[in-house]
Amino acid sequence: MARSTSGIRWKTGRVSSSYSLEDRPGVVFILNMTDTQAAQAMLEELPLGKAHLMTFQLTPIGPLNPLRQLLVNGK
Repeated sequence: MARSTSGIRWKTGRVSSSYSLEDRPGVVFILNMTDTQAAQAMLEELPLGKAHLMTFQLTPIGPLNPLRQLLVNGK
């Protein structure tokens, strides 16, 4: 992970965790943000983002809701 990511973003609480992809090159950051545009802007400020050396796919996620899943799948 880039030094600025671990030194700045972890401290501010924006990046809660990161994972390496096992089937291809890449990293997954779990961000503590609700606005995807703000998340995009934050990632673009990282050194690799500024150098245009990484691309982003932002996917909003939320807590698991097991009851809703049971109702949807139970139809």
